[in-house]
Amino acid sequence: MNKLTAVFLDILHVLFLGVFIGLAISAYSLLFTLLSELSLGMHASRDPLVIGAEVVITVVAALLAYRIIRAEPIAEGIEVPHALMAIRGEEKIGGLHRLVAVISSSFVTAITAIPLGPEGVGGLISAQIVVLGQRMDHHNVGNRGEIAMGLSAGFAAAFLSPLAGLFYGFEEGWHHFSWRLLWKGAIMCLSAFLVAYAIDITAGMKMIFAIEGLIFPSWFSFILLPCLFIAVPLVVYLFSYLFIKLNAYVRMRRDGKYARFRMLLFFVVVMIFAFFFPYESVIGSGHGLVEGMMEEKVWYLVLSYLVIRFVITLIGGNAGASGGIVIPSLAMGALIGRIFTLIGESYWGMDSSSSAFWTVYAACFFLAVLNKIPLTASTLLASSLFAMSGDALSALLAVLVSLPVYALACLPLYLHKVEDLYDGVIEVEEKALHLPHLHGVPLEE
Repeated sequence: MNKLTAVFLDILHVLFLGVFIGLAISAYSLLFTLLSELSLGMHASRDPLVIGAEVVITVVAALLAYRIIRAEPIAEGIEVPHALMAIRGEEKIGGLHRLVAVISSSFVTAITAIPLGPEGVGGLISAQIVVLGQRMDHHNVGNRGEIAMGLSAGFAAAFLSPLAGLFYGFEEGWHHFSWRLLWKGAIMCLSAFLVAYAIDITAGMKMIFAIEGLIFPSWFSFILLPCLFIAVPLVVYLFSYLFIKLNAYVRMRRDGKYARFRMLLFFVVVMIFAFFFPYESVIGSGHGLVEGMMEEKVWYLVLSYLVIRFVITLIGGNAGASGGIVIPSLAMGALIGRIFTLIGESYWGMDSSSSAFWTVYAACFFLAVLNKIPLTASTLLASSLFAMSGDALSALLAVLVSLPVYALACLPLYLHKVEDLYDGVIEVEEKALHLPHLHGVPLEE
């Protein structure tokens, strides 16, 4: 009887956490999206008054972001690594003031259209909710596996994919499988997804891959697969290497002469690029870019957008505000996919009805290699396909044709123990934790 009571209490506990995570992620994402759309609208305008207001807002935001970071160093850069460090027992993420600082910093990201997404802060919010839930009822206090399942629920709510979210928690956060953790994570992810789905549908928000015509392609279109297998990992390896190096350089020099002006300098770069390229290719997380690029018909223009997006994401990820790298990486992968679908249509006689699938396929491929999460990425592809087509068989086929490819591309990383993006950022964070001058303490002390 006592075991049944304990199981029942466990179910109630994770159900409550999942519902609360779904509410928190949806509310946060909705506000982040509203601020981002406001910023995108300002960037699209050529009215001198709007441009002037945009400059003033960015100056104020840059100075505010610097003050937030000086007070709470956790509020800088991509945030999921901090949740992962908490899961590993290397960092404590407790403290309402720290969470407020991170959320405030992420709103600076939104209003200045820095190319980071809301999902990074969402992951930290989810992990924080689990920690608070454990402390409130003294239930499984310090259970790091449960914190990983909170990260899963945050992913499920952010991307409206409970199964991908569940796999994400095990692949990215917790590498020790247990049946008990599996069913707890499943309940948490499903409840978070249902709440987020209801709110997002009511608010009119879309999935990132809400692309018209997303269906399983003809088998002839698989001639693109060798091209994607070569191109996607190469771009990912280069991006990950450069991002980690730039992150280390910036992180270790936060007290440098130009530290407080990083966001302003980035803003100038963005403004210059925005005058020569469509603003959607330069600013924002990339949520609208994925859908918008389906209308582009010239492959070398999409290639130019990819190069610009690559550079802008590198800089923006170290500009001095909080955010996530998942949606920006998905956007870059989608651009690679769109390039090859356009080439296939122009030179290989490929049917254009396959374009949406291969664009999403490449986007998830990019995510899989960037973070060594092939199962999560494959499931995200399948869930997107099912959501848009309603065809369960096509979703299963999508897993069968993507998981082996994604896993094979990640194999060299596992064999040679190469760090993924988050591992590289965590290593930089661990070094920074031991440097007092990065936390407001003068060197002479």
